[in-house]
Amino acid sequence: MLIKSLNNFLLSIFICTIFSFAVTATAYANSVHPVRDMLYKQTPLKKYEKFKNCIFWQSKNFNVNELVLMSVLLAEHGDENSKIKNKNKTYDYGLMQINDARTDELVALGYDLNEVRTDGCKNIEAATHIISLEIERAGDVWLGVGRYHYNENGKYPKHHYKYRARVNKKLDSLLKIAKSSLRSMHLSSGQ
Repeated sequence: MLIKSLNNFLLSIFICTIFSFAVTATAYANSVHPVRDMLYKQTPLKKYEKFKNCIFWQSKNFNVNELVLMSVLLAEHGDENSKIKNKNKTYDYGLMQINDARTDELVALGYDLNEVRTDGCKNIEAATHIISLEIERAGDVWLGVGRYHYNENGKYPKHHYKYRARVNKKLDSLLKIAKSSLRSMHLSSGQ
């Protein structure tokens, strides 16, 4: 599992490098970000296509791997302006389903809970900020991603590990599609 996660993480870094390389692509190209564009058109990310620039810039701003961020978004599968009540009587807000247990943290970071719920890009920014802090505190990407949802030292650590597995499954799916897309682009370019 650890080796699989490490391989997925390294592959996601490779694909993000390709995303970044695409920025410098020739003006004759159909798209500056062909793999990213394909992911937003042919996967469940289609629902979030209008936020792809927010996701891209916040991943750069907070140094969180863009594919990991996309995978968290897919695992959360929230809607803009949503407020979902949980079994524990807390609420999750917006696209990235930020839990209101983080209200004090959000305020300390300069965010307004209502704005985070109603503004998709602000929600992505706040969630990415929190994820980056959790990764920094944990010293490990997957531990930090899991802590975005639930701390592994809490009363129900299974929630942490199930969430990590769910995000990892979303990442695996995106990587498989991206690899296939890269392969077909390579073949169609005649190389």
